[in-house]
Amino acid sequence: MAALIGIVDHKDIILVQAIMLLENNGITISTVYSFRTNSPIDREVESFYKQNEITLIQYPLNNNGVVNTEKAYKELEKQLIEDFYEISKDEKVKYVFVGGGHKFCSLALQKCATIFGADDIFHMFFNGERGTEPVYISDINDAIKNKKLLYASLGQERGWPAINLISQEGKNLYERVIEIGGKLTSVTTDSVNEYPFECITLLPDKAIYWLESQLTDEDVDWIIMLPKTELHCHLGGFATFGKPLESVRLAALHSIPDTKPIENPKGWPFPDRHIDLQAYMNLGDNNGSTLLKDWGCLEKQIELMYDYFLKENIRYAEVRCSPNNYATDKKNGIEVTEFIQDCFNKCMDKALKQKKSFCHVNILIIGTRILNNIKDSVKAHIDIATHLAAESPGIPKCSVVGMDLAGYEHESTRAEYYQSDFSPIHRKGIALTIHAGENDDAEGIWQAIFQLNTRRIGHGLHLYQSEPLIRSVINRKIGVEMCPYANYQIKGFFPMADKPEYPVLDYLYAGVQVTINTDNIGISSAGLTENYMLLVKLVPEIKRMDVLKMIRNGIDQAFVTYQHKQHLFKYFNQRIFEIMYEKAK
Repeated sequence: MAALIGIVDHKDIILVQAIMLLENNGITISTVYSFRTNSPIDREVESFYKQNEITLIQYPLNNNGVVNTEKAYKELEKQLIEDFYEISKDEKVKYVFVGGGHKFCSLALQKCATIFGADDIFHMFFNGERGTEPVYISDINDAIKNKKLLYASLGQERGWPAINLISQEGKNLYERVIEIGGKLTSVTTDSVNEYPFECITLLPDKAIYWLESQLTDEDVDWIIMLPKTELHCHLGGFATFGKPLESVRLAALHSIPDTKPIENPKGWPFPDRHIDLQAYMNLGDNNGSTLLKDWGCLEKQIELMYDYFLKENIRYAEVRCSPNNYATDKKNGIEVTEFIQDCFNKCMDKALKQKKSFCHVNILIIGTRILNNIKDSVKAHIDIATHLAAESPGIPKCSVVGMDLAGYEHESTRAEYYQSDFSPIHRKGIALTIHAGENDDAEGIWQAIFQLNTRRIGHGLHLYQSEPLIRSVINRKIGVEMCPYANYQIKGFFPMADKPEYPVLDYLYAGVQVTINTDNIGISSAGLTENYMLLVKLVPEIKRMDVLKMIRNGIDQAFVTYQHKQHLFKYFNQRIFEIMYEKAK
């Protein structure tokens, strides 16, 4: 069932012709919205509506639809825009007839269809002698049958998405339409959208001004509401303390080892002094391979992590793990990986059914470097990645979409040492990210890029040491996964005494595709929102627009298909517009 919207003067028969033409094309009209003069409706037409059980809703035109000045046209246009908006909120399937009434009325109605959308805008042709048009309902079918009355489609209009999200509460709809229309028509072939999301262009000026101002401690609720991505997140470093750890332990299917409570360093998660990487990793000893060999614990860990993603409004996440670390005599690394995928798939299916929120999760397989050049763990995980990597990751299924080279950074474990080992990864087109420049210098990053062709760098804290390397990262669009809390805790940055400023904005403003992530949520005792908010302390000059740029980078750098990225772009654009439009009220 569909609705017909049209304009007539006193010739109500014209809308009947339009209805019958639509029915001839297999379209049944249940409601007619008629913009017309104040004259009484034709009785034959009124009877037609009743016999066919068609609801007629009339909108009397101001000044009887007479348009003889520019001011009169603007008043008519304002009336039609406001009424058409109300119709659009109720009617999803709309056919707009522009063949009746004064030509300026038809022009305004067609503009409304362009703004709010229509399944078809149409006119009609009469292929016969002038003066022989059907004026009685009984003659219309014959005219259609004899090809004298013809349907003339002007095409579908999708409407302006920004307008369709507007609430009239507290706003002058007509003025808002003119404002957005002006912004849309000002876009020319030589103009560039300077904003990270296209929807920002259509926001009120005061909302754009707010985004271009500094991020503050008061913005935490805004950060939580924003849709986000998470590209650097370790499965084993999630539930390492407190109630989450207790829940994981209680889910064990078999006997699990007791663990001694591990105390966080003083002032954690924002200590006065940094700790080394090994001390940081030791904080996760309560979990990881200690518990996750038990599949009850592993499943609970995944459920808790997925719930966390939903609460943080993370819409896409890449979770990295070393499945051989959770393997047993009965379950090998491939079976562990498939179990992890199944658990995330269950979580995603549940979220889709509840229709409240959703996060798509994919898997990255970690190959862990260790000192003394032992490659066994790295090679074993390369085998798992090449065996399970999805050639075309689907939505909404959890897939193995890439590999991470992590672990001990040292001159003896740089990328060139593993160059030949990663040939199977490259030959199968598997995406690669490498921990580099966290504890090693810029040379470690250089080798990750030019020896192993990595698509992303984990941390990259020493990238600033080489300007040519920065240019290469920018030119190759290599993403840099920064994790503010973990970076602060392990390396130390301002405001720690005698420490440099966190280089995130230096990278971002230079053109590096920086993303914000968590690394180990449990170990660092900080979620994604908290990592964004830490930037207020680390780089006080950061702007809210910088946050949106890094969120956009997260989509660009995700290891997903082009179609999946477009899906994410569409959702993020719409949701960010909704959030910012509400904030601008």
